[in-house]
Amino acid sequence: LRKLPKYQQWLNIYGVQSGKAIVFGPKLAEGGQAEIFEADDCSKSLGSHFSYVLKVYKKGYSLKGLKSQWPDGVLSSHKYIVTGVQGGMVLEDDRFAFLLRRCDIDLWKIIEIAKENNSPLWKENGRPLKEFRGYNTTRSGRRPGCCMPVFSDECAQSIMLKIACDMLSLHNINVLHRDLKTSNILCNDFDIDQIGQTRRITMHLADYESSIGVSGTGFWRAPEILQQVKEGKSRIEFTKEADVYAYAMTCYEILTGCIPFEGRKGIQYDDVLNGERPPLPDYIPAWVKDLLHRCWHQIPSERPSFRVIPEEIKAHGTQLYSVVLEEPNKAKTSWISEDAPLFNDVGFI
Repeated sequence: LRKLPKYQQWLNIYGVQSGKAIVFGPKLAEGGQAEIFEADDCSKSLGSHFSYVLKVYKKGYSLKGLKSQWPDGVLSSHKYIVTGVQGGMVLEDDRFAFLLRRCDIDLWKIIEIAKENNSPLWKENGRPLKEFRGYNTTRSGRRPGCCMPVFSDECAQSIMLKIACDMLSLHNINVLHRDLKTSNILCNDFDIDQIGQTRRITMHLADYESSIGVSGTGFWRAPEILQQVKEGKSRIEFTKEADVYAYAMTCYEILTGCIPFEGRKGIQYDDVLNGERPPLPDYIPAWVKDLLHRCWHQIPSERPSFRVIPEEIKAHGTQLYSVVLEEPNKAKTSWISEDAPLFNDVGFI
């Protein structure tokens, strides 16, 4: 297959040159479709300082069958695309593999670590936010169904902006993610000790390179997707608007540290079909609430596009309150001016 011209066009689309040795390291993980291995010596052969992994599809998957799962835009070079996919290749045993940049952690795991460490450390009027707002927390962590801010406003809104911009890049080349959530956002450069106050986050979207036929996860799925699942349709019709709905649920995770409808017993898909959504805590700014309400609107055509969402975040992102940042050995007041640029120096890559 590697010699067939019609495949060669998209086997080397990401610039991985034939003849470059990529040595398999230890297996890191395994899913239903593929196994993840360290790619030893790959950084040196590619002239890069990044670490890499190989996502190797299991035997039994034909190349033609795999190609049918890949959105066309993923198989095209695009200078604005933000992706961890570095290349595609057929291995000596005829299995196909994606070469991916390795990341340390996913965004949901970062949120979990923050909760375990009883984060955030942000205060308002000298009192911890979780106490000031009356959050029902314990020394060991939160009780089920209890939401609390994990990140500062500035950091949370910056993450929301980054994800929206990356989703715009996908939609610009007609690629749908189909399974957007914090566990599918991979990250590096988080300082766990200063979580919630970090100003540098290296992150990118993941798990969309084989998204054809994927219909999302649980309550991240839009009502129109849940309706198709309920009707037992064999082929789910997914749209950009459904990605926007999942984005709203992803933002809910970022803003509250909760998964959608966490702690709700008996919640059913029919409740979502009837218009129910997770409650938004009082500490979330009004403009953010309004944005999320529109993003998870029952009617798909009423949801804003990813061309609109980043502009709204940029327009409102300077409206932050003054907070006291408590660090391990000191506390200092951080005043955020309404005129200060919020996103110029966040340090996203």
